[in-house]
Amino acid sequence: PALFAIEILNEPSHWVLDRNGAQEPEDKGINRLQEFSLKAYHAIRKHVPEDVYVIFGDGFWTDAWISFFQQHDLKNVALDIHRYQCFTEEDKQRSFSSHLFIAEFRRSSEIKKLQQYVNIFVGEWSLGLPSPHNIHTKEAQYAEAQLIGMKEAWGWAFWSYKVEPYNSGWNFRSLVERKIIKPEMWLGEAEA
Repeated sequence: PALFAIEILNEPSHWVLDRNGAQEPEDKGINRLQEFSLKAYHAIRKHVPEDVYVIFGDGFWTDAWISFFQQHDLKNVALDIHRYQCFTEEDKQRSFSSHLFIAEFRRSSEIKKLQQYVNIFVGEWSLGLPSPHNIHTKEAQYAEAQLIGMKEAWGWAFWSYKVEPYNSGWNFRSLVERKIIKPEMWLGEAEA
């Protein structure tokens, strides 16, 4: 079929929902996001066949979705998680070897755990790292670590194809043209 999947929301923000009536301190709006997503799933299913996947955005609260998917019998679904290592103060303090460990081993472990309950789609990732780590000589090593870490995922999408400056770790086309990311890396032919 021409249509493979529909994502309900990209990067839904559960903390915005929290301002609008979360009942319990631990809710933080995630219950409202899950209720909305479930209604959206059923609305989509009225109009598209079950072979079209419906992708749920995790709202940056990935673990909260395990019990959700255990409780609901949903057909052909995936959970979209975004994994970056450049935005937080923790990210800025990490060594490059720590970034590699997180990208390859911690991510692999997380995805394997989650895949027991739902297909995992890493809907956004990049080679962006905080300075001074964002050095072109390290990009291939970081790319390989991430692709190994995501090997168990149902799928992934790089952010973005051609939006950022050419020589950045955010431009997939440039990274492939410069042979930093090579097809054999995502086809499983390159192992660390």
